[in-house]
Amino acid sequence: MSDYKKMFEPYSINGFIHPVKGQESGNGWLYTAETVVVTGKNYPPPHDLLMASLDHEIVAGLLMRTTRNGFGQESIDDYVGAGAMSYLYGLSLALNILAYGKLIPATYLASDATFWDRVAFRILGQKIRYVYNNIESGTFTLRAWLGRFQHLIGFLEFCAGKRPPWWRRAWMAVCFLLPASKKNHDRWIIPWVMSVILKECGTPMIRLALRFWSWRARRNFGTVGALLHDYFAKDEPHPLELLTRNMDF
Repeated sequence: MSDYKKMFEPYSINGFIHPVKGQESGNGWLYTAETVVVTGKNYPPPHDLLMASLDHEIVAGLLMRTTRNGFGQESIDDYVGAGAMSYLYGLSLALNILAYGKLIPATYLASDATFWDRVAFRILGQKIRYVYNNIESGTFTLRAWLGRFQHLIGFLEFCAGKRPPWWRRAWMAVCFLLPASKKNHDRWIIPWVMSVILKECGTPMIRLALRFWSWRARRNFGTVGALLHDYFAKDEPHPLELLTRNMDF
């Protein structure tokens, strides 16, 4: 624990791990989930994570998801991180995210809705699930509609101990089979974090798709550390990079 604390403390702010020393990023949940994975749940301390998750849960819309707060905007990466930590530490966060998305659908357009928001709202209907807008709760914008990422919804269901419907499980498997550019690091880092969880709780079909995805990841990068080295591209290696130099996909 002390070694991990020494390594990660310069990158830690309010219990979350970030990519740059002493500088908060907009996606601390994903980096923190990666840290939990590579340290075998030994860092950060579960108590800190629990307090951080509770702090976010009391915000309407859970994680920030609005076009009006560019820095605080969370996207699919942070929801994957939140889901992973929820699964690893037995938190209720994934379940609460899903419940919010179902129980508080978007029934009106947000006040800052764009032309394409209006078009999508008219096509999708006027009771749209999985919209996370923490300033105008229950209102719709495309950027706040995480329902467009059905593989994310399925992942959160697995993290919450639920079994997604067959069509969502099938789509999750397809997403792992889709081609991705080697230079698009998010298309590899986010699936890596998802794969750690789904190798434990996913269905045989998803685990089979993960085997193919892992083979492609090894062919492109070799190790997780090499992928993170390309992503961070810093003179001073990030602790995540150091700890994953020999980690297989």
